[in-house]
Amino acid sequence: MQQEVADALRRDGFFYARGIGPDEYLALAASLGEVVAVEDIELRPGVGSYACSPGPVPLHTDHPAVTTAAWYCVRQDPVDGASLLVDVQRLVTKLNPEQIALLERLRLAFPPLIAGHRPGAAPVLMPPSEGYGVYYPPVVRPEEPEPGALVALQELAEKVREVGPTDQIRIRLEVNDALFVDNRRMLHGRGPLRPSSPRLLRRAWIQHGPA
Repeated sequence: MQQEVADALRRDGFFYARGIGPDEYLALAASLGEVVAVEDIELRPGVGSYACSPGPVPLHTDHPAVTTAAWYCVRQDPVDGASLLVDVQRLVTKLNPEQIALLERLRLAFPPLIAGHRPGAAPVLMPPSEGYGVYYPPVVRPEEPEPGALVALQELAEKVREVGPTDQIRIRLEVNDALFVDNRRMLHGRGPLRPSSPRLLRRAWIQHGPA
């Protein structure tokens, strides 16, 4: 399955694995690179992060050092709990060349990846060999923006807000399903949950190379 996942990530930006065990999930994650963090994502009263609150999680990417983000379904919300994905390539094509150039130079702050790592900053748009990569955190902290850069970022944010349900990829994991996502290509989020939702996903952050 490793090659199937790798091929799907390159082709589609995500891979949906059905009916695998938790050990198989972690082994598959490890086959894609270094697993730098594993965390259970569930509602936690009093915790301020989007992922732990019942409100909707806006479309975003995770830490820019993470190349693949993965989630394994331990418990699912009985009503919804679907993961929402959007390919950033579709949004970049709606920006003009000047906006793209500004976003390539605009750097946004990021926290330490794990304890002991240093914080830093990464560009909003990263031009890889095939298509654009993106760093689009839910909380934006620009680092010394040049004139026009924040306007270009607002334009990108508007393109993200304009994405309707028909333009999103909606994947509702069942128990023992897993979702692997190219963190530098796909924005991800979810809709609101009931405060009593039992939804529990085990998230893995994977690095293909050095941060």
